[in-house]
Amino acid sequence: MIESVFSWLINAIIIAIIAAKADEKRGYRIEKHPLLGFFLIFILPTLMDIMSQVIAEKPFIWWILGI
Repeated sequence: MIESVFSWLINAIIIAIIAAKADEKRGYRIEKHPLLGFFLIFILPTLMDIMSQVIAEKPFIWWILGI
């Protein structure tokens, strides 16, 4: 359980950094689109971890890193 929470947290942080860099470079103004921000920061990491658990039976970060 702790591994899944840790994996989800790392996913959320990585996606937040990527979204912030894309917003800075392209000027998407994510802060003015709360549903997009919610999807990118909460829903996307959750879906990634759920699919990883179904496919590989491991948390996403562990599956990607081959651990």
